[in-house]
Amino acid sequence: MEEAGLIAARVAAYATLMLAAGIPLYLIVSGRKASEESGACRMAGLAALAGAAASLWWVLASIAAMAAIPLLQLDRPIIQAVLDATPLGGV
Repeated sequence: MEEAGLIAARVAAYATLMLAAGIPLYLIVSGRKASEESGACRMAGLAALAGAAASLWWVLASIAAMAAIPLLQLDRPIIQAVLDATPLGGV
């Protein structure tokens, strides 16, 4: 079950971050001005926030998988130990 949560976190992170990058790129390529497309800018901002939350979820799910415990059983010492012992902590 934990693997399904990790996969869901990855999908959520990829999808939201593609939107966050894709919406401004679409505006640039189509020649539209961001000031004229406030709805698109809002959507890109919300996608960026959702992407940050999904990325945090992905990190925590990865830590839970490395520690071989369910996501809800993570605590600060386990998170700190995994971050100190892996390259993920440096990132």
